[in-house]
Amino acid sequence: MKKLSLGVSVAIVSILMASTVLAANEKSEAAIIVSSGTNINVILNNTGAKKDVKAQAASMTTYVKPLIVNVKGIKLNQEYALNNFIVYGTKGTKTLTQLARYQLIVTYQKQYKKLPLTSADWVNLLKINSNKSSAKNTACNNYQCLIAAAAKCQPISANVSFAGTPSLFDPITQSGQTAYEIQKASSTSSCILKVSSSINAFTISDSDRKKALALGATDAQITAQLKGMNDSLKSTTVAPLVCPGSPSIIVSYLTDAENGNSKSEGSSEAVTYTTSSGQKLVCNAILPPGQPANTATIVKDTDCTAKKGVTRVVASDGTACHNNETDLGTVEGSFKMNGKYPQCCVSK
Repeated sequence: MKKLSLGVSVAIVSILMASTVLAANEKSEAAIIVSSGTNINVILNNTGAKKDVKAQAASMTTYVKPLIVNVKGIKLNQEYALNNFIVYGTKGTKTLTQLARYQLIVTYQKQYKKLPLTSADWVNLLKINSNKSSAKNTACNNYQCLIAAAAKCQPISANVSFAGTPSLFDPITQSGQTAYEIQKASSTSSCILKVSSSINAFTISDSDRKKALALGATDAQITAQLKGMNDSLKSTTVAPLVCPGSPSIIVSYLTDAENGNSKSEGSSEAVTYTTSSGQKLVCNAILPPGQPANTATIVKDTDCTAKKGVTRVVASDGTACHNNETDLGTVEGSFKMNGKYPQCCVSK
């Protein structure tokens, strides 16, 4: 038998030790996820994150409820564990975006034909992430590294903050964070860009406030409008977008996004961006099944908030609230989208 050199032997031992450590980490993190269903502090201590009730509510509505709508026998603590993983992650997954962690659950569900509910299930899900992580760069928080990866269709996740960007309600601007993820499509010549934005605050500059005052608005009216818009953020969720395209189109789109030159048209279901170079990127929203809008009932936005409802835009097919929600009615007096007032939706 041929003897192995000392260097090769050390390398093999190192690989075996790394695999053992990785497996141990997956088991401990899986146990943490399951335990978080009854004690959220377990996962907060693991990641060093602060509890974010608003993010938990938005994730439960946007991601978890549509996932479990047809799952029988699921327990409340298992729902919470799913939600905690998406919102906070674990030490090994906290650099991923919420959308990326949600996609991990979807990938697991497709592969195993069930949701991850037990410690063994979560170990297998974390293994999927371990297999992906070697090929994905997640240490990115700006457009430069994102654009560089997009040019090569290199898998990457990035969280980019924005402030002072135009909103739909000129001259009011908005600030927040956009989560981007790039994946290779089945076609070797195209990529998939996933975009999920969250608005933290609406503001107006001093100069624009003076212009509004000069046009007849009062300071109290401007302040009240801003307060109403910022209060609405607590009960509004934005569906993630999936945008397939060539590397050059995605690079052009991201370059425009960095420079604040994005031009778009569409609805809550699909948006077409025309880049400054004339290229078009079509993005489709990830929307769970909806139900016909209850336009026969009118509710106040304050009543909707009091009942812990969220406002959803009426789609072109006339649907708004998800199938696992109760549609309390149309929220008149709020802002119209697609020419219609939104619906007030409350989780069942």
